[in-house]
Amino acid sequence: METMPIDIKIRKLGANLAVVELIGDCDLYTTPKAKQAIVELIEQGYVFLAVVLEKTAYMDSTALGMLVGSLKRVREHKGDLALVAPQPRVQRLLDITRLTTVFDVSATEESAIESLRQRGAKVP
Repeated sequence: METMPIDIKIRKLGANLAVVELIGDCDLYTTPKAKQAIVELIEQGYVFLAVVLEKTAYMDSTALGMLVGSLKRVREHKGDLALVAPQPRVQRLLDITRLTTVFDVSATEESAIESLRQRGAKVP
């Protein structure tokens, strides 16, 4: 199986809020790059993260583990993480694994940012 490379776009919106857009497949081979980007953001104080999955067609258990680990990290710093606009295949995976009971899943980036703002994100 050929893996589609992952592209990660980061936008820092406030003192502690960033949007992370994952473009491509998140699997055993590409997830470490996404994890590194998220860990670096958390180390810089960005503990409220909106992770956009609109252009992520596939995720495996490695990627799910990375998202759960990232959620745990931000919560240790009194932050939170929201998932935004998952593709139907990814949404099904979140439903099957019951991770929709763990993550805030928003249809739009705007609604995710508002939800994070209500939980303490500093939005300009």
